[in-house]
Amino acid sequence: MINIVEVTNKKLMKKFVDYPLSLYKDNPYYCPSFFSDEYKLFFPEKCVYSDSTKSKFFLAYKGDEIVGRIAGIIVYPYIKKTGRKVLRFSRFDLIDDAEVAKALLGAVEGFAKQEGLNEIQGPMGYNDTDREGLLIEGFDKISTFAENYSYDYYPKHLESNGFKKEIDWLEYKISIPEKPSEKIEKISALVAKRFKLRDITKDENMTVSKLIKNYDNQIFNVLNKAYEPLHGTIPLEGKVVKEILGLFKIFLIKDFISVIVNEKNEVIAFGAVLSSIVKEIIRCKGKITPKSIFRLLKLKKHPKTVEFALIAILPEYQNKGINAMIMNKIQKGLIKKGIKYAETNLELETNSSVISLWQGMDKEFVKRRRCYLKSIL
Repeated sequence: MINIVEVTNKKLMKKFVDYPLSLYKDNPYYCPSFFSDEYKLFFPEKCVYSDSTKSKFFLAYKGDEIVGRIAGIIVYPYIKKTGRKVLRFSRFDLIDDAEVAKALLGAVEGFAKQEGLNEIQGPMGYNDTDREGLLIEGFDKISTFAENYSYDYYPKHLESNGFKKEIDWLEYKISIPEKPSEKIEKISALVAKRFKLRDITKDENMTVSKLIKNYDNQIFNVLNKAYEPLHGTIPLEGKVVKEILGLFKIFLIKDFISVIVNEKNEVIAFGAVLSSIVKEIIRCKGKITPKSIFRLLKLKKHPKTVEFALIAILPEYQNKGINAMIMNKIQKGLIKKGIKYAETNLELETNSSVISLWQGMDKEFVKRRRCYLKSIL
């Protein structure tokens, strides 16, 4: 007998957030989310998404033991953007049990029907910066901080409950050369001259704080316009932007950022790489302490590996070689710090403009993730 319990209080929400720590206890590839970030999703006054979404969280019990969890999320801006009456499922974790899967998925399906929705997609989060996609290939690879990890039995449980592929994301491991690419350097210089562009992060007086203070709105305008046609995206606005900027201030370093402006000093492209903090997040189990903060800041300054966070170019400047300017600046920063390789995080299989960034580079395909879709009556 599987008992589904909706999370209705702090105690249950704590169990909801903590459940993956026991499920993946002995798995070396799983990276937890920050506990505090996940926990506050339950509280409207603390959740940055509360103005534009509605969510429910469910736990599956077998007797007194928790054997699975799932969240259902209604993202109203996405419904408005696409016209689709779709609910997203997220935070989907469970033991290898068909009845548990059926009960959990049934809970979010019931939520969708109550709200008059006729599609369920996922795993998808509150927006494109939230963890998304179910692991299909790469179960023996450690997750980045931005990724979900899941066991190899998850797909069969979704597919046996009527879910089918909607789209995949691909991920690559990029080897960083010992010396900057002369080819990228030449293309970068030509593009900058032709379109009268410059990278403001090359200014010695420019700091991360100054970038955020003076160009934050422009940067997010570029991100929103560049990502608008992509699957699952919604505009990043309001409190969500402030939260992202807060993380940027902590974890971004100037060597790993590129911000391209035109002759009017308008931002037309942006790229950022983050120092990998996965090992410390695994060590502290996502629960921040003064010691873990010290270790995280140390990893920021002296990273061993890095993750590509965001790359965006205004539509009118795409396919003009602007990516060479971004890669030229960031590649030099990675070489300066002695970084040997970087992970790309999720790239839509249909997003040829981003995938083409790695042409001519030494890359290795490492993971595939999938968004599933089910129509309901």
